[in-house]
Amino acid sequence: MRGGVTDGQVKTRFINEWLCKHRLRRSISTVCELGFMSGHSAMLFLQSTEAKLISFDLGDSPWTRPAADIISAAYGNRFEFVIGLSNNTVHQYRADHPALSCDVLFVDGSKFPEQRLLDLHNFRRLAKSGSVLFYDEASSLPCVMGEVPETSRLCSGNEGAAIAYNRAAREGLVKVTECRWAITEDGKIRGGIPKKGHIGDGSCVAEYL
Repeated sequence: MRGGVTDGQVKTRFINEWLCKHRLRRSISTVCELGFMSGHSAMLFLQSTEAKLISFDLGDSPWTRPAADIISAAYGNRFEFVIGLSNNTVHQYRADHPALSCDVLFVDGSKFPEQRLLDLHNFRRLAKSGSVLFYDEASSLPCVMGEVPETSRLCSGNEGAAIAYNRAAREGLVKVTECRWAITEDGKIRGGIPKKGHIGDGSCVAEYL
């Protein structure tokens, strides 16, 4: 985006900066992500940490499997690709690896509220209390923190993903610690410092409770 910073750039910088700071406080041995797509986030986690990455994806895009093959060849046993419907694969992976605990998790699958909330709950099975959770499609800080009802305009947009975050916060599943939004083309703040009236596509870091 000319004259501004895109949502994708903000997400990449936000996650990378947080991971680099977090590594100074405690080790990150396992990262789990839901939504591999073309592998951009996978490379971010593999480059920003020395952890093993377990990536779950439906595998319905033509570029997903070739991209996963490339990353697998580059990172070896640090990368594991699990293909299939996450409603089934996450449960099965947990059953096959009962001792697994993901230190960091990233959810970027279906954007519809019911499925996104189900993904958050399913990934909780692979986490522990205090595990770090990243997600995007955050519309506003009050929404994802559960401070407003899901029917608020502050939860609108992004195909409903923010509604799932709102429900997760109000259910006591997660606690948001920080979010960041991009800068518009004309230089106005879309959310570098989240504001009460902001609606956009932000990236957040939270903790599972």
